[in-house]
Amino acid sequence: MTRVNPRTRTGCLPCRRRKKKCDEAKPQCRACTRNKLQCSWPPHIVRIFGLDAEQTGDSDGLIPSAAPATNIATPEGAQHQSRRENGVASWPLEKNFFSTIQAGILLPESPMLLSHYLEDTAPKLAPAPGIPWVSWILPVASNDELLMNAILALSGGHLLYKLPDNPDISHATHRHYSSTVQTLYQVLNDGSMLSEPLTLLRVALAILILFHYEVVSGNMDGSPFVHLRATRQLVLTLRSKSRQVTAAEQKLYGFVMEVYSYIVLCNSITPFAMNRNRTLIYDSFLQTFDDLQDLGAFGVMFSGGHHLFELISAVSLFAAQNPNPDRHEYRQLKARISALESPIPKEPECRATLEVCRIALLAFLETANLPFSKYDTTRMQHLQPLLDVAMRDLPQILPSSYSCILMWPIMIIGSCLMEEEQRAVVSHMLLHNQYGMKNTAQASMLLELLWKDPDERAFGPYGLGLLMDRHNLDYGVI
Repeated sequence: MTRVNPRTRTGCLPCRRRKKKCDEAKPQCRACTRNKLQCSWPPHIVRIFGLDAEQTGDSDGLIPSAAPATNIATPEGAQHQSRRENGVASWPLEKNFFSTIQAGILLPESPMLLSHYLEDTAPKLAPAPGIPWVSWILPVASNDELLMNAILALSGGHLLYKLPDNPDISHATHRHYSSTVQTLYQVLNDGSMLSEPLTLLRVALAILILFHYEVVSGNMDGSPFVHLRATRQLVLTLRSKSRQVTAAEQKLYGFVMEVYSYIVLCNSITPFAMNRNRTLIYDSFLQTFDDLQDLGAFGVMFSGGHHLFELISAVSLFAAQNPNPDRHEYRQLKARISALESPIPKEPECRATLEVCRIALLAFLETANLPFSKYDTTRMQHLQPLLDVAMRDLPQILPSSYSCILMWPIMIIGSCLMEEEQRAVVSHMLLHNQYGMKNTAQASMLLELLWKDPDERAFGPYGLGLLMDRHNLDYGVI
């Protein structure tokens, strides 16, 4: 069988010009050292790895490595690292669980996985400009074996959906995943390492990356939610130590908090606690994000719709009150959702995305008033105009960067669709899109099962919960 390997674009420029394999040692690869060449790197690699470099007059715009990469394990290295543009402080490396430059680049396929992460995976994880999963995370991960292994595992899980029969990629992915889990086990069992906020941030971020790995790999056995529950304990400890977070660490702190909050809330696709393995605790900080506004990462996932996301837990909890929901609470929630407005100015795609999310929130609320039968034409006629607006906007949003936060509203809205034409549109969007992730195809499969189920209750978020229980599936959303 012919093996298809994507071409890596993270090698040095002289090796790429000479069409030679680069070992990617930084700042000077072995091939350039052996051939007495000036080793230089693409601009995005210089930026990501924080190499000390300066532009030359080379006509190709090459960036030579001017000095050795700083070892973050030294006090001088920590000082250098804290001055980086991303404002993230250094990691205290008093244990041997973490290495320095090129941490986690252990296998022949690792550079390819890093290249795939930079160019394909990371840009699809957040709607914010600047690719924060690269510009904020890679400078940290480049000196942290735990984070780098987690990132490479995530990239491999994503790539295997496109190349499922490539044994080299599969082996490398599982090696990086196993290394991540083993390191996490060691760190989490060494209480002394979890006393500093920065340590907690790195470990929490690594576990969040593993959640993404499980989801894009299509694991519906409940394992993604085990990771989230572990992250919650770290997040609670971090919040209790928030006053100890330094100015240099604030952006990473805000990033971790917003990503965790987003994941918990966007996995609220059923009434609260309907599926035991998927149940996540709604802590009070998920109901208001005001404390994150000044940390430098605000909006990285919520894109200005934080007030909308703050209401998801309330609607999910309300839906769990059936069969006797509080009508006064229903009216209050409906008024709050109806009053939500997109921040201005915002790109049209962003406004449309947040409007689709608002419609999904209303649909969740309306279907929470059980009994709601899919064959109740009167109630469907009341709901259908909302669904029509969302279905009008979804195809226009899909090509934009904001589509990466559409999975939650698509699952809610898709679960409420009764018109075959609209169902076909949603199914096609989930199967044919720019993301190339297994979880989007699984979403189409789940909705198809729901649509074909003759049970009148197989409708809306409640129907999704019934379906997952019947088929023993624990679907994860990112």
